[in-house]
Amino acid sequence: MKLLQILAQRPGWTGSGICLRNLCSFAEKSNFGQSVIIGIPNNEQVNLPGVKQENIFPVRFETENLPYPVVGMSDEMPYKSTKYKELDQDQLAGWKAEFRKVMLRVVKKAKPDIIISHHLWILTSLVKEIFPDIPVLGFCHGTGLRQLETSRDLARDVKDKISTIDTALALNKFQKIDINQQFNIALDKIFVVGNGYNDKIFYPPTGKRSSRKITITFAGKISKVKGVEHLVKVFKNINEEDLRLNLVGSGSGNEYEQLKNLSEHKDIKLWGAVTQEKLGNIFRQSDIFVLPSFYEGLALVVVEALACDLRVILTDIPGIRDWLGEELSSSEAISYIPLPRLYDCDKPKTEDIPQFESHLYKAIQWQISQVRYGKKNNVVKYIKDKTWDSIWKRILQIINDLR
Repeated sequence: MKLLQILAQRPGWTGSGICLRNLCSFAEKSNFGQSVIIGIPNNEQVNLPGVKQENIFPVRFETENLPYPVVGMSDEMPYKSTKYKELDQDQLAGWKAEFRKVMLRVVKKAKPDIIISHHLWILTSLVKEIFPDIPVLGFCHGTGLRQLETSRDLARDVKDKISTIDTALALNKFQKIDINQQFNIALDKIFVVGNGYNDKIFYPPTGKRSSRKITITFAGKISKVKGVEHLVKVFKNINEEDLRLNLVGSGSGNEYEQLKNLSEHKDIKLWGAVTQEKLGNIFRQSDIFVLPSFYEGLALVVVEALACDLRVILTDIPGIRDWLGEELSSSEAISYIPLPRLYDCDKPKTEDIPQFESHLYKAIQWQISQVRYGKKNNVVKYIKDKTWDSIWKRILQIINDLR
């Protein structure tokens, strides 16, 4: 079996990139022949597990043909990027032309039996247009659905072409319904596979903590859509001496600089971007994980934190409870924060922010009390079906059924 995976942005920096890397690793263990197409800056070199270097085919940005940064699926990426909604017609045409050129060359050389195209957006629509006879699995990571709202001028053409893909992979049941309604793909062609965590990296601590301070950790893009601004403000208002906050992740642009300045505090540490291995170590030195995000495709980092035995606070984003399951969602290990009313998909209405911050404050205080009382999570048993091994088995069955 020959597999081609395609991602229009940098692998490893976001959830979709981590997904691609893990699928590469498990496909190699299943003896797949692999090729990968990715979008990266001109000076970047990428290694992918289980994929020979000569089978990694970059579409390079910040070049003569694509003289702008990699185009990101989110408006705020953890690296310098371009927004789809900012591309003019010539830029979009050039973007399509470069990906088309590389895809035609790779398919001619690799002759894939199946293509996994990440994100239900422009790239996946282009893949199916160019290769109508090759089975295409479109992997929805959530941000493609968001792009339908934020880049409406591009949405109509994308919807028409994506409706013809062979199979869509969804992160949860809520997303499956959304894909059906947005793209008119039959429900029996949409499979909920979720997303996975690496249980070799994320696992409970085995020794003593290096600090007695109660440690709260956030991991993700340092951006307003992730709720970082409100988390920092709430943290500064908590009158606790033995408390610290980790902000793990990177950002870009003026917004990142504003949040960085806001986070200047003796008990707040900005880690920047870290490897998955480093994140696992940070989690095992923490007590509480907080993700006050206003939009998520699937908050995989929540499961990674739970696997490291952290207590969790997160916004009640549609689909999260269903994905985590009733037993886990109703456990004391998780506190859900009601979402404020939003506009443009991920921006809170100003008048709702005080109440949102109040809910966040109370949830943090409650989970701090649980840590002080020595309450144990005992939730790892609920997430065993969310390892990458389990996710790959589900995807492999779908691939086999398409053959």
